[in-house]
Amino acid sequence: LLQTPICCCVSPLDQTLVYENIFTHEVLAELFQHVGLNDSQYVLDESFNRIGFVYFEKGMTFGEALKKLMQAELGSLFMDETGIIRFTNRLKSYVTPSWTFNEDNIIDYKTTQDSSIINVVQIKSQVRVVQSEQFVYTLVSSTELIGTAPEFFVTFDDPVTSLEDVTAYSINTQSNGEGTDITGSVSVTSVDLFNTAAKITFSNPAGGTVYLIALQLVGTPARIARNIYLRVQDDNSVDKYEEQVYEIENEFIQDNSGAASLALSILNLYKDYAGGIEIEVKGSPALQLGDTIHVDYKESSEDFIITKIQNQRVDAKFNQRLVARNFNIPTFFTLDVSILDGTDVLGI
Repeated sequence: LLQTPICCCVSPLDQTLVYENIFTHEVLAELFQHVGLNDSQYVLDESFNRIGFVYFEKGMTFGEALKKLMQAELGSLFMDETGIIRFTNRLKSYVTPSWTFNEDNIIDYKTTQDSSIINVVQIKSQVRVVQSEQFVYTLVSSTELIGTAPEFFVTFDDPVTSLEDVTAYSINTQSNGEGTDITGSVSVTSVDLFNTAAKITFSNPAGGTVYLIALQLVGTPARIARNIYLRVQDDNSVDKYEEQVYEIENEFIQDNSGAASLALSILNLYKDYAGGIEIEVKGSPALQLGDTIHVDYKESSEDFIITKIQNQRVDAKFNQRLVARNFNIPTFFTLDVSILDGTDVLGI
């Protein structure tokens, strides 16, 4: 919904990626660089959504990661005809038309009807926030450590962004802790953090079998700090078409105001049937997906958003077939708040 994919990005991420306090366009740049692109291969608008904690687990596909970001941002991501990847934010479409088409450059014209109706938007989000240092793991039962360099794996209930040095542990010659305490002769040589798990490597010069009977780890977990649930509907549309519900569950939606802006933007675009056009025109390489165009043809004079472009050569001429959709332009305005002696900017 409301986004144009680059392609079917099925390649899995080769490692877990974690970012903190970062905007959508900054995450996109990090992801593109992670898969080997350089900054000459993409152009990114500034985004609106600032995300406190971003976590992409190893194995998640590149496309899944992009889809979650675009859904929360309500932006578009696509590859243009020159091979440049472009991200446009949710306001990009609401601009002065970049091109006008009329009887001089329209070759073929027909109207279409978009049957997509959304008049109720439900949004859910569990927002994670990185906490101050605290206990993130406590051993509940003793475990064997075998050999001179035994390894011990732990898993966490929440992603952990950092761990303190491991010092709170106890090692004994017996599993019940009633043997000889040999903690002083067994040391921790390394700790590898994998966000939701960690590997602790010990050094046991004497070898043999010993028992880890106590262990506490201190770190900074990213815990669910708040839950967001928002339901917004357009009453007039519900009366006309009954409830047509669109549900979003996305942890990158960070607060109620962001959720409300997202929901109202969707309703603004999809609460009514939208007229559309499919036109064949004299081509312009400058046209991009998501551009606003003005069509002045016969008795019609309207603005549309381009949703599909097909380039074609006919008799050595460069033509394009465009699919475009009507849209409702949201109203943005400034309200003077005299009590606060300042201004607040309001909009959907």
